[in-house]
Amino acid sequence: MAKSPDTQSTGEFLLGLLGRSKQRGSQAPFSLLSFIKAGTQNGARGFLLAYAILSAAAGTGILVLLNTESQLLEQQGYSTLLAVFFIVLLLVYRFSQRLLVAKTAAQIEQALHAKRQRILGKTLNLSLRDLENLGGNRVINGISASYESLSQAVVPLVAGVEGLVMLVFMYAYLLVLSPAAGLLTAVVAGLSVLGYLALNKHLDSTLKETEEDSQRFRDYANAVVQGSKELRLNPTRRAGLEQDMVDTSAALASSRSTSAHILAQILTTGTSVSYLLAGSVVFLLPLLADIPGEDISRIVMAVLFLIGPVGSLANSIQHYAIARFAMGNINRFESQIDSCHPAATADHDAGAGEFTGLSLKKVSYEHRVPEGAGSGFRVTNISLDVKPGEILFITGGNGSGKTTVLRVLTGLYPRDTGTMASQGTDIPLNPPQWYRNLFAGVFADYHVFTRPYGLDDTGRSILAQWLERLAINDKVPWPADQIDADALSTGQRKRLALALALAEQRPVLVLDEWAADQDPATRKLFYTKILPELKAQGKTIICITHDDNYFNCADRRFHMSEGKMTQVDAP
Repeated sequence: MAKSPDTQSTGEFLLGLLGRSKQRGSQAPFSLLSFIKAGTQNGARGFLLAYAILSAAAGTGILVLLNTESQLLEQQGYSTLLAVFFIVLLLVYRFSQRLLVAKTAAQIEQALHAKRQRILGKTLNLSLRDLENLGGNRVINGISASYESLSQAVVPLVAGVEGLVMLVFMYAYLLVLSPAAGLLTAVVAGLSVLGYLALNKHLDSTLKETEEDSQRFRDYANAVVQGSKELRLNPTRRAGLEQDMVDTSAALASSRSTSAHILAQILTTGTSVSYLLAGSVVFLLPLLADIPGEDISRIVMAVLFLIGPVGSLANSIQHYAIARFAMGNINRFESQIDSCHPAATADHDAGAGEFTGLSLKKVSYEHRVPEGAGSGFRVTNISLDVKPGEILFITGGNGSGKTTVLRVLTGLYPRDTGTMASQGTDIPLNPPQWYRNLFAGVFADYHVFTRPYGLDDTGRSILAQWLERLAINDKVPWPADQIDADALSTGQRKRLALALALAEQRPVLVLDEWAADQDPATRKLFYTKILPELKAQGKTIICITHDDNYFNCADRRFHMSEGKMTQVDAP
């Protein structure tokens, strides 16, 4: 069931509190206090604070009842009514604490879902150039990482808030029992807080170092998978990578050990504070104030009752530090996305109708490189007119700019200069979605998804026909809702990718060295049968190829060299 706007805003507020505290450098206890203060100022969040107060009041009431009943027992008395009240308060405490944790966790998870959804939407709307500049691993981590550690910290954080409220109530009761004991407790607690602040500053820098080491190790792990062939062929390269991974793993172990040591200090400090308080009451308080022995016993019981909330608060502090760091990572990634130029959007029907062709005039594009690294590869002065229903070949050596031109032409890269037009409309520097909708393609770095996304019933029917035509229908179980591309050979995957592209029924088909991994019979079928059939259907084909034996299959051929394009007369 969908959450109400109030519930949604509550979860976002709680996450925002973590983000703001990271930006301002505030510390955990004061951020928990700011949560309590904000709860009193907003009715939508006030019920969470009400549960925390109810739980704390019930817990403190239990302590009062125990002290009262103990005093009666000392006087040879007994109260059944107090026993009944004890059971009632215990049930109230359990009920309110459970609701506080369950409701708050649900709202935070809903807010995390909304944030993931928003960041995913922004990421999907980025241009290909921005995605490449961000880096694949950075994007993957930004979409999926950090959320798990944040989710795992939710329950301890809520318990810490409840523990803090409980401390306030029990401290008030302690002041009623003995102002001197309250003052002594405040001094000990204040010293503990100062110790925490010093530890927390060190923890922040250690967590940052750990994250950097972890990211570097993930990059190396990705290289193990992506470069497995090269590593198997070259043992020296493999040994070098292995050594880098061992060194990074050692650095990661060291930084995580340091983090664990600091967190252990925070945790043990929190739990030992309660015992220190009890010891102070027993050994110091009698020296500072004239307090009867029976009152000392009640004060000690009150102090010992502080062990639970103090331990809960100490535990929440370490989780708070982790959650705050994770929230900072999420917010930084979203800020990086916001600083990019999202892919332009426009009316999806703007380019509707029969394809009328497209043109590029003096178009240029330069790959971005890190500052100080010189200039990137550039394609310049690209002029090209594409007519409906024709076959164009683009040839050239490796690194000549063929793929870059194809990506600019299809709107995946925003051009730097020049003009582009299609369907009687000038195309802006960052092409709109309707323009990209003109194209279907199989690029050199193509990806086959596990499901045929975006295909309607007609598209699925066309897919089935092409799977059979390309002789891979026995490799892709119909209705192809679970595609295992890894079970196919390179050539079979490319045939599947072509079938999927044709099933999209776009007017322009772009192919980047599609036939390079096909056997001779399939290659001949592609050039001499499939391409002419697609042309007869009115489809426009733009194909990067090195197959000089089939250059005569093109209506026109363009050659790339050092980022420049020239037309070659068809033979």
